[in-house]
Amino acid sequence: MKVRFGLVGIVLGLIAAGCGSGDKGGFSGRAGEDDAVTLRYALGTTPTSFDPVKVQDIETGELLSSVYEPLVDYNENNQIVGALAESWTVSPDGSTYTFKLRNAEFHDGTVVNAGDVKSSWERALSPKLSSPTASTYLDDIVGATYLCARVVRQKQGASEITQVKDVVGTGPFKVTEYVPEQSLTLAANEKYHSGSPKVGKIYRQIVKDAAARLNLYKTGKVDIVTLEKQDWKAVQKDDTLRSQIQFVKRPATYYLLLSGKAYEPFKDPKVRLAFAMAVDREGLTKNILGGFPTANRWLPDGINSGTPSALPKYDPAAAKAMLASSKWAGKLPKLTFTVRGDNYDSRNIATAVCGDLKTNLGIEVEQKAMDWGSLLKARNRGEISIALLSWFGDYLDPQNFLSLLMTSGASANFDGYSNPEFDRLCAAADVEGGAAKRAELYNQAESIIATDAPRIPLYHGMDGVLVAPRVSGLRMNTLGFMPHLTTELK
Repeated sequence: MKVRFGLVGIVLGLIAAGCGSGDKGGFSGRAGEDDAVTLRYALGTTPTSFDPVKVQDIETGELLSSVYEPLVDYNENNQIVGALAESWTVSPDGSTYTFKLRNAEFHDGTVVNAGDVKSSWERALSPKLSSPTASTYLDDIVGATYLCARVVRQKQGASEITQVKDVVGTGPFKVTEYVPEQSLTLAANEKYHSGSPKVGKIYRQIVKDAAARLNLYKTGKVDIVTLEKQDWKAVQKDDTLRSQIQFVKRPATYYLLLSGKAYEPFKDPKVRLAFAMAVDREGLTKNILGGFPTANRWLPDGINSGTPSALPKYDPAAAKAMLASSKWAGKLPKLTFTVRGDNYDSRNIATAVCGDLKTNLGIEVEQKAMDWGSLLKARNRGEISIALLSWFGDYLDPQNFLSLLMTSGASANFDGYSNPEFDRLCAAADVEGGAAKRAELYNQAESIIATDAPRIPLYHGMDGVLVAPRVSGLRMNTLGFMPHLTTELK
C-alpha cells in the first residue's frame, strides 16, 4: 500500500518534546513473579498524556515510542530508516515522497492502511485536540500533513486518547495496565510486523524521587535508571556500579527561559544581556553538576558545523552597567523563577541562578515549585517568566533548534522573541538545497541569538544510565532509548 504527499521540505523525526510536585509517586514490586521476563525501569514523572499528538516531554515520548510508530525513525547509527514505511521513493524535484507501507496490524488486529496514516495526520491538526506540537512541523509540507505523527486507528478520530483501552498502536509493546501515580505495564506485541520482542513485559514504576530510583536499582528492583547529574561522581566511585554506567550524549540544550510574554522587561535585549552576563554558567556546571561541560553555543554537538559568535561571558560589572543603561533601570517588577519541584537539578540550579542575580544585579527573585505537567502547560500559555527548561531535538538538524524554536510566531517560541534578520536567515536556510550554504546560513542565525540572548544556554545533554548486568541487547541512539525489540534478560 502506498501513501503519497507533496513536500516543500521533508520533516523526519520523533514525538515532539519539550523540556512535578515534590511528592513521591507510590511504588511497589508488583513485577515480582514475572521478573525473569519483565524489564523493569522507573519512570521519573507521571505520563503527561497517552495521546502522541499531545506529548511534549522526553520521558512520556520515550514511553509511547514502544506503543505507537511513525512512518520513519532513526536507527542505532542515527540514520533514517523505515518504521511503518517499508520503503519510499522521491520525485526528481525532491518535492514528493511516496511511501509503501509494511504489512502491519494495530494491537487490536486491525490492518494498517493509508487511511490510518492520513487520518493520523489530520487528527494531529484538529483544533479539537489542540496539539501543542503539530503546527511546529507544518510550514514545509504542502497540505499541512504531519509526517512525524505516530499512527493511530482511524476510528479514534479527533477524540483525545486518555484511557488505556484506547492506547492502540502498531509498536512492539502494548499498554495493559496503568495505576495512576504508581505504575504502567506494557506487554510484548507477539504479532509485531518485525518480530516479537525478546522480553515479555516492561514494568514502569512511577518514582519521582531521584534517590528512591537509585535505591531501587541498588537493591535489584529495577534494571535501568537514568541518573541525576549530582549522582554521577558517587556512582563512578562505587566499585560495583562503576562498570554498569553508560554515558551517552543527547541532542539537547538546557537553558534559562527568558519570556517576554510573561515578563515585559525580557523584551528588552539589554535586560536579557544583563541577565546572561550576571549568571556564572561555568560555576554552575562545575559546582552543581560536578564538572559537566558548559555550553559554548546554542546548538548541541554534531547538529551544525562552523563557529558562531561567542555567548556573552560572565561579567558582573558589565551586567550591572548593561542593566543600568536599560529603560528598566531601578524599576524591574517582581520576578518569579518557576522550578520543577521533583527535579533535584532544577531546584539547585534555580537557587544558584537566583543567588547570582541577587549578588550581581541586586534583584530578589522568588522561587515557585510546580509539577512538570502543570509547568509545561503554564509555559505554553506564556505564564512562565524564567525557568530551567530544555529542548531535546526531535530530529538531528539545526532547523529543529533554530527555526522551530525562535523565529517570530513559531509555535515553540514561548519567549515572544522576534528578530527580523534571524527570521530571514532561518527561512533561507530551511529551503536551501546546498549543504554548505545551508550550514552557513544557520551559523549566521545562531550568531544573532548568541548576542541577542533570547535564552541563556547552560549545558548540553548527556545521560548517565545504569544498566543491570542481566540486561543485554539494549538499543540506543543519540535521541535516547529505542523500542526494546532486541533487549534480552539473563
